[in-house]
Amino acid sequence: MWKLSAIAGTFLMCAVAHVTFTNLKCQMIDRRFGLFEMCRIKAVNRTHKYMDIYAKIYKLPVDNITCRILPMRHDHGYRPFFMNLTFDFCGFFRSLRTEHGIREILLQELFQTVKQFTNVNHSCPYNHDLVISKMWTGNLETRFLRYIPLPQGDYSLSFYWFTVGVHRATVRVYFRLTGG
Repeated sequence: MWKLSAIAGTFLMCAVAHVTFTNLKCQMIDRRFGLFEMCRIKAVNRTHKYMDIYAKIYKLPVDNITCRILPMRHDHGYRPFFMNLTFDFCGFFRSLRTEHGIREILLQELFQTVKQFTNVNHSCPYNHDLVISKMWTGNLETRFLRYIPLPQGDYSLSFYWFTVGVHRATVRVYFRLTGG
């Protein structure tokens, strides 16, 4: 009975979780490919923050994009804790409504969370700079985290971006989940 109570308590803590961005790191690996002109977290008030990312791309058009997402949890250092997702970014938009595996569902929910704040919301090729503007933490609470119950703690999502098989950029988003 106590095990059932512990499981129910964990899910209740997860259901009322509050997300706070704690850090954001953007690194352009290939400086001839582009530059991060903006990579910041801005506090609106004590509890809500938003992030802005502006990537100036020098080599247009951008096509043949691969993304690797590595979720990590802080437990005496950041360590992988969930599945490593590597996918064809351009192919993801082409098959947005046809694929229904767990990986595709997670990617679709992540995309639905971000799409209203970015111009990276269509299929390849990309003939423009890449922007995420004023993405609030509240969107993660209401959209993405309702499907993935996570215990309280510190987390990071690392996004590794490749074009034509060459590592071009890395974006790391650090956040904290606390009880609501």
